[in-house]
Amino acid sequence: MEDSLQHLEITENIKFMIKYCDTFLDYCHEENLSIDGNIAAFLTDSKELYLVNGRNLRKIADDVLHFEISSSGEGIAFAQKYAKQNALTLYDLAEETRKEITTLLSSLDFSLSPDGQSVAYYVEKDKREILMCYRNGQSS
Repeated sequence: MEDSLQHLEITENIKFMIKYCDTFLDYCHEENLSIDGNIAAFLTDSKELYLVNGRNLRKIADDVLHFEISSSGEGIAFAQKYAKQNALTLYDLAEETRKEITTLLSSLDFSLSPDGQSVAYYVEKDKREILMCYRNGQSS
């Protein structure tokens, strides 16, 4: 019974996402689901990042270039245009809080941990790309 309820919730999230994208928003060009299907997120052509949780829809950010949702559905990492560079932000879904990780993101190629608490990313320093990792409130 629990599996069928979970399948129904996943199906409802997907249907809601598709219907919302097709009906109200510009073309959605990037979508992502958590592994359990409870959380979905999508990016519009207007570069707006939306989160779908059940039947609730809310805008998370504007001017988003790329995003990843953690497989657990606990966090989202997203890149935004920031001056001449790009900024990387972590969004905690449970707390509904943001943490700016860097404003020196040199590539949209970043990787979010399954629990949504750590992220690996690249910054440019002395004309070289350096791999960084944000974990436990610190980048190294």
